[in-house]
Amino acid sequence: MCRAYRSLFVKGLVFAKKNKLITQNFQLEFLISKFSFP
Repeated sequence: MCRAYRSLFVKGLVFAKKNKLITQNFQLEFLISKFSFP
């Protein structure tokens, strides 16, 4: 599970970096949504 979450997290960061228009918001929302889930 940890590896799956990490790969999703990395993909999210890469996606955010590629799309700098939504980098900040996407990163924050992604972090919150992923870390909020138990």
